Amino acid sequence: MSNAYLGYRLRGVDQVSRFIFNVDAKDLDLDQAMVVSSMLVYPMPKNVRNNIVGGVDVSANEFLFNTAQLNKKWNTRIRRRVRYGLAFASKIKEPR
Repeated sequence: MSNAYLGYRLRGVDQVSRFIFNVDAKDLDLDQAMVVSSMLVYPMPKNVRNNIVGGVDVSANEFLFNTAQLNKKWNTRIRRRVRYGLAFASKIKEPR
């Protein structure tokens, strides 16, 4: 995961989580982790990468809202995968 291609000039979950959410990958909340994991299937396009302000504290919803106008098709796909991941995560039982 440290070398996975997640978008234009973005390699690895640590680099992506620091660029988008300004936190290390181990400190992501569930919503933010779903956004990053969705980027394994749909890497961040160049126009989104170049037009978002990186290194600021944003939530997953704020990030998705800010990228909606930059690339609507990519944003729709990421939102769909995030919703699917969150629905799946809610069905997993916590270990005792």
